[in-house]
Amino acid sequence: MYRAPKIIICLTCWHIGLLIAYLIDFDITEFTKNKVSIYNSKSFIEIFYYILKSNSIVGLLCCYLGYLSGGLITLIILIFNGYLFGIYFFPFLKLSTLDFQHNQPLINLFGHVPFEIISFSLFGALGLRGFDWLIKLYSDKGIEIDLPSPEALLIPFLILVFATIIETYAIYH
Repeated sequence: MYRAPKIIICLTCWHIGLLIAYLIDFDITEFTKNKVSIYNSKSFIEIFYYILKSNSIVGLLCCYLGYLSGGLITLIILIFNGYLFGIYFFPFLKLSTLDFQHNQPLINLFGHVPFEIISFSLFGALGLRGFDWLIKLYSDKGIEIDLPSPEALLIPFLILVFATIIETYAIYH
């Protein structure tokens, strides 16, 4: 399977998670700077590092555990990530203009999502290569494991760094 269809599969799984969140009715939670946050006492660099570390772990799980599971872990992670985004996004569609202004800090966080999803989809496309490996394994063509190389992670990681900068800036300011 080529890379473009794998990226489309990853994006589709993320949208499936989004659809699941849409089908569930959530209460609107209020998010403001005044609420207690794990980021309140942290500097910009500390917030950046924490988010980058967490997102990098998700990307690496999509890539390597996804590969070893034939892509199954990748698909589950992307569906769950889309679901998490949806439970915060869809309640905002019901807000009035005044409520939008009151919840501006959370709304600002939505700006990093397209870059993060592109990054996770690129990590995921590498993880879906494990499906090809499973097909070869079951067709007796050998059990050679061809894990994604660190060089293949460079572009998804750089996009993830950019998404993390946007997310950190939205949290810090």
